[in-house]
Amino acid sequence: MNNTNLLKTGFVNERFRYYEKLVAELTMMSDMFMRNVLNILECAEYVLRVITENDDLELTEVVVQKDYKNLQGRSAVLDCVAVNGRKEIYDIEVQQEKAGAGPKRLRYHSSIIDAHSLFAGEDFEKLPDISIDYAVAEKSARMALVPLAGIYWNDIGSWDAIAETFSDSTGNMYSGDIIAENCTNTMILGQERLIAGLDLQNLMVVDTPDVLLVAQKGKSQDVKQLVKKLKKEKRKEVDENRTMYRPWGSYTILAEGDGYKVKRITINPGAKLSLQLHYHRSEHWTVISGTGKLTLDDKEVFFRENESTYIPIGVRHRLENPGKLPLSIIEVQNGKYLGEDDIVRFDDMYGRKAE
Repeated sequence: MNNTNLLKTGFVNERFRYYEKLVAELTMMSDMFMRNVLNILECAEYVLRVITENDDLELTEVVVQKDYKNLQGRSAVLDCVAVNGRKEIYDIEVQQEKAGAGPKRLRYHSSIIDAHSLFAGEDFEKLPDISIDYAVAEKSARMALVPLAGIYWNDIGSWDAIAETFSDSTGNMYSGDIIAENCTNTMILGQERLIAGLDLQNLMVVDTPDVLLVAQKGKSQDVKQLVKKLKKEKRKEVDENRTMYRPWGSYTILAEGDGYKVKRITINPGAKLSLQLHYHRSEHWTVISGTGKLTLDDKEVFFRENESTYIPIGVRHRLENPGKLPLSIIEVQNGKYLGEDDIVRFDDMYGRKAE
């Protein structure tokens, strides 16, 4: 046997030992094995039927190693994403080690699936109500109750639960800049301004930037009735908060009145607003921190801290952050109509449709 044949034989034997070892270490939970199994629709369907205890479950689509891109943060590659006939989405993850298999990872995966479940312009209400309670717990025939003797448990699903969990010996609970005198069994929560309470009993006072809630203790679950009333009256507070988040960053309404609105706008590094115009308002921008690139019709200019610019009514404009730090500006709007729907988009990097 010549040297060439010897080399070939040695190579084949080495590869054989490699694959022999690979097969010997292969288990049902191995990524390589499950990746190929779950790539077959019928196999993924069978796995989900066992997990959900639903023999009628039928899948229409399976994708292994599904790559979800996140422009604002960490992306995620999911082991197997499956879709059934009702457009419900399942994430099947194969994990051999406990490390990295915690609830926070599950929450992140769920949120990134939700973020990719709607097309531009679709209503958020189209997202399915498919929490773990609905999807698994309420349908399982193998649930068991384990008593936890001597262990205090509170689901903390309401303001009453918060008050019960964190109250002092007098039944009071205060958080924020609070001054209270002669109060019993009272909860006062504040965030920004000073709240003073005098001779209060059995009350809950919750002050947020969006709304002030005052209610009797024991009635916090009835807040949903107020929400229904707000929706019925088509109040803007149902959908709009003082601070709103957008794909490019966020804005906070600082003040508003007849003919004016003042916002603090923060644009993330590398992000930009849509190319847009407004029919009913002009805008004045002043940079608080960072560097902004402004497109005004066909002109492009940079402006920095303590510099300002004016956007007339009906002029195409766009603001972007070309820097590595957040860009913060103060925006003053003036006009007869200042609704958020007074916007015409001509170009948008986030796929939002033109109004």
